Amino acid sequence: MRTQPYIMQVDLEDKPCLVVGGGPIALHKTHSLVVSGAKVTVVSSSFHDGFDELSLDARHERKFEDVDIEGMFLVHAATNHPDVNHHIADICSGQNIWFCVADDASKGAFGTPALLDLGDLRIAVSTNGLSPSYGARIRREIGGLVPDHVNDYLHFLCDARERSKAAISELQLRMRFNTYLASEEGEQLFVASDNDALQTLVSELLARPESIPEHFTPKWD
Repeated sequence: MRTQPYIMQVDLEDKPCLVVGGGPIALHKTHSLVVSGAKVTVVSSSFHDGFDELSLDARHERKFEDVDIEGMFLVHAATNHPDVNHHIADICSGQNIWFCVADDASKGAFGTPALLDLGDLRIAVSTNGLSPSYGARIRREIGGLVPDHVNDYLHFLCDARERSKAAISELQLRMRFNTYLASEEGEQLFVASDNDALQTLVSELLARPESIPEHFTPKWD
């Protein structure tokens, strides 16, 4: 049986991270780390102009040195030189540091999928490193399917979910309630109703969650 990478989100706030490389790919990796709140150090003999717009912890315009990795939580090897990238990978592997190799997904301890970032809705698309370009295409196509109201809807669902924790003690009924509101039918009600009507609906469902059709209860095989 072929193993699959474990997909997760990681809290990088205030974590020391290193990007080695100064081209467009390194810039993309660096930007993602910066918006995640990481303390980012970049090292390269030259830098894309876009680096000037990023808030970095440190920027070293020189060749990579092994000592650059010391104390890092996570490292991106994104140079144009495979031998340098693989050397960085070997050092990180020996020190149990999370690392990603831009030109060889199989070499890294983790990969970064194509990300559709729509505020609180974030969708990652991975091809297990086989074709990042195809992953990016699928990301764009999915983006065209997401409605403009998605973030308002997510906040509505979050509020209803929090209310259900106190109002519905039985787990199965609580799951049925939340699944119903998150369903296509629930989303249509959200779009068609004003806030007062939505709050009335939620209150009624919280009082009688058993009135929601049973097929909205999630089932796992």
